[in-house]
Amino acid sequence: QGEDLVINPQLPSSWDHAKVQRRFRGATFLIEYRRIDGIQAPQITLNNTRLTDNRVPQPCAGEHYTVLVELPR
Repeated sequence: QGEDLVINPQLPSSWDHAKVQRRFRGATFLIEYRRIDGIQAPQITLNNTRLTDNRVPQPCAGEHYTVLVELPR
């Protein structure tokens, strides 16, 4: 949305883990999804920093980003 990348995971319920690499506006994202116990809502970490929502703000072309998406089991 706009300049941001919105992460809205829809991992099949039978999958506990997945990885994908995606390019967005010239930036490269390595996104890993994991189902874990003990959380009620998705939690997203960008380059080892927890995000407060599901938006990656204005990624820069040529940069590489690592995203961890933790999903409730």
